[in-house]
Amino acid sequence: KNFNALNDTVKSEKYIGIANSQVGKLNEMVEKILETASLNHNDLKLDKQPQNLSALIERVIEKYQLITTEKTIKLENKTKDVILKLDKFHFENAIGNVIDNALKYGGNKINIELISTKNKVEIFIKDNGNGIHKDQKEKIFDQFYRIPTGNTHNVKGFGIGLYYTKNIIEKHGGNIHIIYDKKNHTIFKIELLNE
Repeated sequence: KNFNALNDTVKSEKYIGIANSQVGKLNEMVEKILETASLNHNDLKLDKQPQNLSALIERVIEKYQLITTEKTIKLENKTKDVILKLDKFHFENAIGNVIDNALKYGGNKINIELISTKNKVEIFIKDNGNGIHKDQKEKIFDQFYRIPTGNTHNVKGFGIGLYYTKNIIEKHGGNIHIIYDKKNHTIFKIELLNE
């Protein structure tokens, strides 16, 4: 507003970039608030339709891979094409929240593995970061909980994403919890019934 944008393209690009970033943050904040509001409404109705689970997860991966170039997200699909009744919008958001968490706090490699047995499907989401300490693993699914760090300004997010994810997965008849591998890496394990 207070400079001649046409004559100073460097400054205009800088300010437009800042404005664009802030709009993105506001958009994310509004989405998270709406997600929480909908969950706190007991009458949240899911629109469950037959969905190809691996195709759905591939779409989520593609979306997040577009916004990060320095980190890789890989899917290892050990299932045949599993069709589950899912609410596409909410389930994609739920999986996206776990991937987003791994991108923000984890290492530079995120591996997602799909396994199906006779009556259930398991989704494992693992990154090569420092992991979530075992005394935090139950708390991270609580509403507004954020893992404390030495510098509180380094704590990102609103403490809503994993609370939302857990609720949406449970509303699909599944469950989510944290397990650890031999190297103590954190793995998010999601189980869904394959009926």
